[in-house]
Amino acid sequence: MTDEPDVGPLALAAFAAELLLIAALSVAGARLGGVVLGGVVLGGVVLGGVVLGGVVLGGVVLGGVVLGVLLPALLVALWAVLLAPRSTRRLDRGARVAVKTALACLGAGLLEASGLRWWALATLVVVGTTLVLPEVRERG
Repeated sequence: MTDEPDVGPLALAAFAAELLLIAALSVAGARLGGVVLGGVVLGGVVLGGVVLGGVVLGGVVLGGVVLGVLLPALLVALWAVLLAPRSTRRLDRGARVAVKTALACLGAGLLEASGLRWWALATLVVVGTTLVLPEVRERG
């Protein structure tokens, strides 16, 4: 006998939902990056998003890349430490359900803020439900 976890269809669906959440944070971060980080302006003045007499370096592209990589990386690190089945610091079931629900809400909220309303709704319903179902099943 081994201590390997049961990998059934529900566990595979939950893993797919984790990957979708990573993708959602990446897309939302890339779309929001320009709004949050803005750009570096040399020798000019920015008025309402228009540069007068200057050169913009980076801007939306740099900010989008930073948040598009940083948000999923933070999610993966948090997941590895607190939620992964083999983690030595794994949260108890109730806390895992709360954290997974909060992460699904965060992903949906960021997608909504980035203008992807229907993807936000799908993330909340599908990813949120699929992440929590294995925890509920484990209880019974």
